[in-house]
Amino acid sequence: MQLRSFFSKVIFMTLACTLCVHHACARIIVSPLRTQFKLKDKPYQDISVFNQQKDKKSYVGTTLKLIENPGMPNERSIESRNPKEVGLLLTPPKLVLAPNQRRSIRVSLLKPPGEQERIYRIKVMPVLGQLKRVAPVSQGEKRLFLRVNVAFLVELVIPPIKPVAKISAIRNGKSVTVKNIGNTNLLFGKIQQCTSADKCVETGVTGKRLYAGNTYTFEIPEAGPVSFETVAETLDKKSAGQTN
Repeated sequence: MQLRSFFSKVIFMTLACTLCVHHACARIIVSPLRTQFKLKDKPYQDISVFNQQKDKKSYVGTTLKLIENPGMPNERSIESRNPKEVGLLLTPPKLVLAPNQRRSIRVSLLKPPGEQERIYRIKVMPVLGQLKRVAPVSQGEKRLFLRVNVAFLVELVIPPIKPVAKISAIRNGKSVTVKNIGNTNLLFGKIQQCTSADKCVETGVTGKRLYAGNTYTFEIPEAGPVSFETVAETLDKKSAGQTN
């Protein structure tokens, strides 16, 4: 009986987690999930929060972190209650949303752009109350309660004063290593290897983002040149590159 009870709990938890990996199980919806300040734009951005519950209020909290060395092995998150230390202010940091209500969190820039790009991550999530204790139906019965809370992580980019989009690419046999040697993040588009004008094979990871200083190594089908596209969103610029 104990073994059956254990497996029943595991199955229940697995099903609950599987069913709640999308917006249908979220109490709130947050957008956009990635945004950036423009150098000559207004000094604030708005994040929209929508309570999709039809009959309950949503209590929403936020945490703001400055990310040092994003995408690197020594990546570090810095959280501070003093907005001046991290350079951003969230107003309001907490929300109470009526059913089907939409409100905005304003992100105000307190520290001007510098020579290096700054990356922030803002966690927006419902604040849940305590679980109520339920009396067992029979003596000795044990109950397992699982509550899933869906949080949203918003990435916010402060571009450098003078963004530079530059990448190095080195091929060693069937291995390619690319490095972002500029000062702004780059998004990889199509990566492909062509053995003839009409025969090209896509390789690598499309949509891979490299922050300044990041390195990415991937394998290719044949030992030969590889072409790729990158997008510098801070410059609204697309570039093409190729290895040896």
